[in-house]
Amino acid sequence: MLIFIEIAAVLFTFLYLYFIGKKQAFGWLMGILASVLSLFFFYIKGYYGSAVLNFVYIFQGLVGFLYWKKLAIEKPVKYYFKLTDHFLLLAIITLLYLVLRWILNQLGIKDLKNIDIILSCGCIVATYLEIKKDTSCWWYWMVLNIFFSMYYFNGNMPIYAGLMVVLAVFSYWALRQWNKKSVLN
Repeated sequence: MLIFIEIAAVLFTFLYLYFIGKKQAFGWLMGILASVLSLFFFYIKGYYGSAVLNFVYIFQGLVGFLYWKKLAIEKPVKYYFKLTDHFLLLAIITLLYLVLRWILNQLGIKDLKNIDIILSCGCIVATYLEIKKDTSCWWYWMVLNIFFSMYYFNGNMPIYAGLMVVLAVFSYWALRQWNKKSVLN
């Protein structure tokens, strides 16, 4: 049964990324479906950082959809992000990691995988940048997906590992699409 959940989550993730790459708000709804499936998958597998990440993705997906559909319909993508902003985001990722690790410890979860938690926190920040239509999100996605692919491959999850490789390549495509300087559909 887990294999079917994993495959369905991957398919919905592809749909999410395709529509987001095309700057269509509908993509966020596909992402929500992928996140619901992934939440269950990762929780059952004991990848609690990834499970929490997908729980957060559900809410970020709702925010992204509403923001893109109602508030940012004509907002162009942002092309400039200062180096100091990236340092601030790295500090936020670190803070999120520490808070999430503390919460999971308080819940009695002892088998914590630190790399899973830190990469998941990075994805939360990358999704925030994506919601705000900042093209730098795609650079974050490329790096995070490469690391996740190695991590999932090592964790004997070849379908998700393969997905992360494809997503890293897709992130480059999406960056090029967003750099065409058009608004959201």
